[in-house]
Amino acid sequence: MTKTAPKLSTLAIQHGMLWGWASVPDKPLVDVHLYFDGRHVASEFSGQLLPASVQRLIGKPPHTTAGFCFALPAATSDGFEHTLQVALPNVNDDGLYSQMLTLPAGEARGEIRQQWRLLVGTVWFASEAPRQRSLRIADSRGRLLHTKLLKPSVTPEAKGYPATFSIPLAELPAGELHISCAGQPLRGSPYTPIEFVVGALETCTTEAISGWAFNGTDPLKPIELALRIDGKVVQWFRPNMLRTDLSKELQLPDEAMGIAGFHLPPPAILFDGFPHWVEVVGAASGYLLSDGQRQVRWSYAGEKLSALASSKASITKQNFPAPKVSVVVLNRNGARVLEAMLASWERYNRSVPAELIIIDHASTDSSLVLLKRWRQRLDLKIVPLKQNDSFSDSSNRGARMARGEYVLFMNNDIQWLQDALPRMLESLQDPSVGIVGMKLLKVVGESSVGGQHASEVQHLGVRFTLNDQGYWPYEVKPDFANGEEEYSPQTVPAVTGAALLCRKVDFDAVGGFHTDYFYGFEDVELCIRLAERLNKKVICRNDCVALHHHGHTRLSGRERSIFDRLMRNSSVLESHIGLWIKQAYWRSLLSGDGFHTNERLRIALIGNADSLATSLLQALPHADILLLTSANDWKRVDNLHVLIVGDPRYDIRSLQHARVDLFILAWVKDAAAEWKALPWWSEFAGVLVPSASATRLQKALQRPVQTSTPEMPLGPLLDPDATRLRVVIRAESTDSDMQKRALLLRNHLHSEAVPCWLQNSDGLPIRVADVCVTLTRKASKRAIETRVVTGMLQVTLPLTASLPSAVWLKTELEKQVGSTFQSP
Repeated sequence: MTKTAPKLSTLAIQHGMLWGWASVPDKPLVDVHLYFDGRHVASEFSGQLLPASVQRLIGKPPHTTAGFCFALPAATSDGFEHTLQVALPNVNDDGLYSQMLTLPAGEARGEIRQQWRLLVGTVWFASEAPRQRSLRIADSRGRLLHTKLLKPSVTPEAKGYPATFSIPLAELPAGELHISCAGQPLRGSPYTPIEFVVGALETCTTEAISGWAFNGTDPLKPIELALRIDGKVVQWFRPNMLRTDLSKELQLPDEAMGIAGFHLPPPAILFDGFPHWVEVVGAASGYLLSDGQRQVRWSYAGEKLSALASSKASITKQNFPAPKVSVVVLNRNGARVLEAMLASWERYNRSVPAELIIIDHASTDSSLVLLKRWRQRLDLKIVPLKQNDSFSDSSNRGARMARGEYVLFMNNDIQWLQDALPRMLESLQDPSVGIVGMKLLKVVGESSVGGQHASEVQHLGVRFTLNDQGYWPYEVKPDFANGEEEYSPQTVPAVTGAALLCRKVDFDAVGGFHTDYFYGFEDVELCIRLAERLNKKVICRNDCVALHHHGHTRLSGRERSIFDRLMRNSSVLESHIGLWIKQAYWRSLLSGDGFHTNERLRIALIGNADSLATSLLQALPHADILLLTSANDWKRVDNLHVLIVGDPRYDIRSLQHARVDLFILAWVKDAAAEWKALPWWSEFAGVLVPSASATRLQKALQRPVQTSTPEMPLGPLLDPDATRLRVVIRAESTDSDMQKRALLLRNHLHSEAVPCWLQNSDGLPIRVADVCVTLTRKASKRAIETRVVTGMLQVTLPLTASLPSAVWLKTELEKQVGSTFQSP
């Protein structure tokens, strides 16, 4: 018997899509790849139902699920000649390729670019005497801004008869420009002109930073500049002085020159005695002014930055007042950073009585000698240990020794820049505040911006972001789009233990740092536990700043076994509070409060789901609503949280760069039978329908639907106050009875409108889940068991047990989330 050979159809373009079919023996699902001009651009799976009109062009497929379709790449509409080809690369020795489909060039095609103050480009025409030679420039609303008659050359090139053009940008308004010829958009359109900055940094002294700058496109237009220190913007400003001398120098008429001069006092950070890079750039473009980068190293007159701790002069021991604050510092082989920390503490922290409790973790360098020297100058207690202990154990030990009302946990690699303690204590005078942190900068030389060393902001507080199958704490950086407060206090879920201040009584009340951790995340859990159990806020005083030699405390002198313990911190965090974080993250995201996450909710609409756009914009003003079309790389779903699919041709199995927590909804207005027949129908987390058609469509789809109204366009699906319940179903074996049971459970939960997915017995969840139901036939398992493991509620379900309901699963989940902080 002859085995059927793999087959690949010819290709057809219809309704803005590329269609075909592929058949491979013993493979019901075929992986198909699209090549555009010889370059791989997309992958899809077979399973599409081919319209009859397409079948008439390419022939009937061997079976109903052999069809595939691709969205045409956006570049196919640029007017140039292109080729399309699909392939089955894993079939036969060399793969199986379709015939090449060639898209002919249009009557006109061209490209644009910016050159200095000009918009320049070329249009190539297919014939010497084209019907239309006018270049058309419009705004985003289609309003005509500019036209230009093009004169093609009488000598053709490979692309056709060229006509070049050049338009001064001063003749065009600011904003997005849509450029076309003969109805054909040119390559590079729409185009937003880049700000062109002309200027120079003339002086950079301890007295002033001065120079001049103007908009090179139109000197009379205002221009925004930015002052950067070590690669970080510290000030935005506009020129504010007349510079009549520039008119002659630049050979411009006086009336063409606006206010171009600037004169700024140097920021205080430049006077700390360390080297800094000073730059003046265009705020929008980042273009550096001429001679616009200088390196300086200044100190305040009469002061020395280096501490006198190394002086051999005899110093009489002081009588220190009773401490109000106890500072707990851990040290291991930290002599290199410890002296700078102590010197900066002595220099700046003079207004609040404080004791320093230094717990040394068996240092082998000169740390202990250095600390003994500093006991003459600071109220300093040294606790030498014989082993390298954990952050939690030693910090708790230091807190027990503390005599102060407040405890400041601080890394040995912090360098103070100001007397920040009074402001931090000020926040704790509010009884609703439980913990206070501060802004931390990475020290010069630890990172690189534009090839130069930079002092970047390391910490403005801690929030959460997606990581693997859960949500990870991360240190917040400046983010103007999402409203992070870089220069004023802000409420956050947590702050870093590198500089963490709290009341001693509150610290003791919640049991201190959890000792399951080893130098990682113990500070995050402490903050959240204290906030939840005592109903108090965590504040990051970003109007207070210190330098941080990031990573020295954690990474100094660590042997391999300790690195292994560091890596286990993530599983400890997930086991302790991972389930709670999942709920908190989505509650914050959906409400738009910017608290547990500062990400903006991003919702994308596909196909006729675009009819929801207006109501979504009104109902969710804190969200970004995006429209994805087949002409705009619609399978790229980077950083989307919600995807609403209103086109059954859109195969959700071939998404690119999708988050593992992406919430995918089907928007069904009609053609219920077509939707229900899709091979990926069960993968949708929910089904959304117009309210007027809800009864009819629910009956036809045989699946619960959510009704969309103008007031609630997504129904209750994204209610921020509701408990998220997402279930993954796992079978311990692949035998048919187990698989049938898994399928039965999935259909059962789907009938109760629960998002759920099947998982292979040896695989990981394909999506973030709150509950994992594991089917087992072990004789020892006779009743349903529940426990929390790595951020999920694990439910063990014997084959003989009744199927759990959605209500029962949600109740068990809420019990576990609610009990997260009941014990220390």
